[in-house]
Amino acid sequence: MEGCKQQNVAKWRRNKMKPIFICYNKYLKRFLCENGQISWCSGINENSGSKFWIFMNTKELDDLIKQYNKDKIKCHN
Repeated sequence: MEGCKQQNVAKWRRNKMKPIFICYNKYLKRFLCENGQISWCSGINENSGSKFWIFMNTKELDDLIKQYNKDKIKCHN
C-alpha cells in the first residue's frame, strides 16, 4: 500500500490543480467516500466552527464532484 501512496503523491505533485480539496458538505463527503475516495483527515474551521474533510485532489475526485453537482441539480428540478 505504501508504494501506491508514493506513486499517487508523485502524480499530485505534477498536477497543476491544488493538491487538496477541502469539503465542508457532509453529503458530498459521504458521496465521495461511497465512491472510493479517501478523506485523509478532518477538522473544525476555527472561524466558522464548521467541520471539514480533506481529500487529495485528483481527476477522479473532480469527476465525482461534477457528477454529484449534476445529480444534485436534477433532484432540484
